[in-house]
Amino acid sequence: MKMKKYQKYMLAFTILVYAYILLSIIIFKYGSPLEVLSGKMSLFTEYNIIPFKDLYDVKLSHGANMTAIIGNIILFVPLGILLQMKNGKTVKNIFYGLGLSLVFEISQYIFKIGSFDVNDLILNTFGALIGVVIYKVIKALFGKKLSNKIIVISGFLVSILVIGLDVLLYMANDGIL
Repeated sequence: MKMKKYQKYMLAFTILVYAYILLSIIIFKYGSPLEVLSGKMSLFTEYNIIPFKDLYDVKLSHGANMTAIIGNIILFVPLGILLQMKNGKTVKNIFYGLGLSLVFEISQYIFKIGSFDVNDLILNTFGALIGVVIYKVIKALFGKKLSNKIIVISGFLVSILVIGLDVLLYMANDGIL
């Protein structure tokens, strides 16, 4: 079942916005791409390779801990949904989630803009797994064609909302609003 042309454009837009969100939150959270890639901006480099060590940071509030944990999971749910929609290969898609998370964690360490944390790998991969399961449930309920249409249209609408909010926040921070 082929997607209509407008659905392909909507999906492409959704993927671009999702990539923007991932990069903004994970790689460019402390500065612009030029600042980060120039090497002029060296914040810190740490690593944790022991699973579940410091997953719950006692120095932070319960709310801050839960936001970090849930945020790491939710961030990769769309990846699992989109990959499962594309190829339907469950195990491979979970490993793609792990692989992308690994690329981000290593990048943070190399560019000294964050820490390499095995807990992030675990939580991100779990998020991709949840995305795969969500797609399978939607597909079981509505069939492949309608499921893909629902996901493409919802992803497009959420993407427009995210871009709109991003523009408003940018304008408010620059005193334009």
